[in-house]
Amino acid sequence: MVAQWVSLSLASALGYGASAVSTTQAQSKNGISSTAFTSCTHIVATFMFGLLLLVPLPLNLSKNAWRDAKQAFTSRLPLAAAIAFAFWIGDVALNTAYPKAPNPGYCDSVSDLESVLGAIIAFFVFAAPLSKRQMLGMLIAVFSLHFLQ
Repeated sequence: MVAQWVSLSLASALGYGASAVSTTQAQSKNGISSTAFTSCTHIVATFMFGLLLLVPLPLNLSKNAWRDAKQAFTSRLPLAAAIAFAFWIGDVALNTAYPKAPNPGYCDSVSDLESVLGAIIAFFVFAAPLSKRQMLGMLIAVFSLHFLQ
């Protein structure tokens, strides 16, 4: 039996991979602006998220979704807006990079360094300690980009 988090992570990888190829296709063949494309996809994603709040998902994934969404919207609106804006900027930059790269997977490999940058930012902002294992993982992640050439 595969662990639930592995299955969900693989589903996420499949979704992100298909998204990268579709975005490249839409921008290269149809000449759609990456900013307009990203804005439209975020609007559709917001609508789909609203639907997911209404439909109970298997494996209890949306058990407290309404309560959590309401709490995020009412009590932490400025923080939620800042996170959404940062996410939008990241998506626009990534979607702009897809058609310019030899392969959209390269862009995703580089942007996956978000975990490395997140750990470094957390270290400086929150003084979150980094273990030797985490530092080794970050080094391997950065070094692995060398093999993309």
